[in-house]
Amino acid sequence: MFDLQPSVSSEPLRPIEFQIFVYELPILHLPEYRDLVQSLDRTSVELQDPPGFSNNSLIVGFGQPQIGMNTVRQLESIGGEQISARSLIVFDEKGDDLASLELPLNAEISWRDRTGFEHQQVVGAGRLSWILKSRLVGEIRGIADVRIEPGFRKKADEIGGRMLGHTEIPVQGFPVIAFHSRMGPGDFLLFGPNQIPNNENSLSALLCRSARNPQVRVLVYLVICTRISN
Repeated sequence: MFDLQPSVSSEPLRPIEFQIFVYELPILHLPEYRDLVQSLDRTSVELQDPPGFSNNSLIVGFGQPQIGMNTVRQLESIGGEQISARSLIVFDEKGDDLASLELPLNAEISWRDRTGFEHQQVVGAGRLSWILKSRLVGEIRGIADVRIEPGFRKKADEIGGRMLGHTEIPVQGFPVIAFHSRMGPGDFLLFGPNQIPNNENSLSALLCRSARNPQVRVLVYLVICTRISN
């Protein structure tokens, strides 16, 4: 089982490389986006808490290289506009943020559990992120187990950690929205909201909110595995 906290190992570092694309999508086209994701392979994605994931208004699909370009074209045909692209190198058993949002003082986060009950927590100032962790699958060459989970780091912990020279910053994870999949080079994950979140402080609303046009657009994420070093 993955842990969002950085791990310490004496093994040689083996990089697993990704391309991270963030798209803005008109809220009006969420039904078409939902159909697009549902047309992908959803059996190759394991949700840690399937009812909880669904209750938080998110959807995720998996695809292989041969349908990657067609998936991008379909996303663009329903108004998806790429707003950022970056490379991400994750070392075996370690992790990094694929996207982050700075939350202000007295910020509140809400999420629903598997029963539909809504939890609310005042977290304060800090950084809410999608955190990607990956590790090699020992028995299969060229395959990595990739896990994505939201996590929150308090600003005070990050500042204090830098002052003290600490590299490990405490992370509050939200496993109710965690998912993972085995990926090889060229495989991709497409995920985002499947409907407009009712609560603007919900995890799905915060992590998928467009900074430029929050009233009319949402964010969706495309994560492509590009290289695995065994």
